[in-house]
Amino acid sequence: MNKKNIIICGIILFVLILITILVLVIDSNMDANSDIDNTDDNEDAVITSLEVVTDENDFFTVKNIINSFLELVKWNDADSLYNVINDNYINENGITLNNILTRIDYNYFSPNYVATDMYMRVYQNISYYFVDGYVLDFTDSDVLIDENVGFIVLIANNYYNIIPIEEGTNFEQFVNNYEYSDDVKVSGENAFETYDINVESKLITYIQEFINLLYADVTLAYDMLDEDAKEDFGGLSDFSNYRDAILNDLSPIVFSYSVTEADDFIRYNIVDNNQNVVTIEEFGIMDYTINLKNNNFVV
Repeated sequence: MNKKNIIICGIILFVLILITILVLVIDSNMDANSDIDNTDDNEDAVITSLEVVTDENDFFTVKNIINSFLELVKWNDADSLYNVINDNYINENGITLNNILTRIDYNYFSPNYVATDMYMRVYQNISYYFVDGYVLDFTDSDVLIDENVGFIVLIANNYYNIIPIEEGTNFEQFVNNYEYSDDVKVSGENAFETYDINVESKLITYIQEFINLLYADVTLAYDMLDEDAKEDFGGLSDFSNYRDAILNDLSPIVFSYSVTEADDFIRYNIVDNNQNVVTIEEFGIMDYTINLKNNNFVV
């Protein structure tokens, strides 16, 4: 084979190798693109594990959604209620526009919902908020309390639906054993505003809850005290004697506060608008103790 033929064969061989490499690269890119497409398809349906809600804005936004729902019940707004309640719940319980006010009837005069426990899980792109708490009902002459009132708030695309949890349900068992359905959709266009809560607003909420419970049930208010405060007040019976004095003098308005962070709680040292000193130790959202021992409440 002469020199010219050798060069031609070399060029042909080089071209064949180059073509083979290009084919392999193109094939590899096609496989990679196929994987990305498959991943995108799989990620369209977002599913997460059940978790305790730790974002304060989310927590209080969902709480406000429930209070808006209870306002609709209070004013017998059948059209709005029918639009807010999830379609699956409506269909499963035979609810119509004509009977919704008898099926969704909480009989509150002026309700304020207080969320105490909240879990969240995303299933098929819908955020399920499981909420347990109680209702303070402010009547003309008294403050009543309805405990263990639960809801599911479903949120998707900045709209929400509500599913009431049946009275008497064991909340923890209900949440852990809840059967999710692929058919659930957030129906209607019920928009909501995200509540951006700051520290001062949260502290006002905490002190106001304590004051409200003093009106509704002194035992529940006593249970909110830390152990030192319970001892200083001399037990539940003696604390009951201070009820009116505390209600007359304690203010939910925060004059000033300072913050100290510990390993498992945050301590807020607060001076209220009447110059009472209040110490709150917060272990989680709406999970806290209160201390009033530095104040001279007069019986």
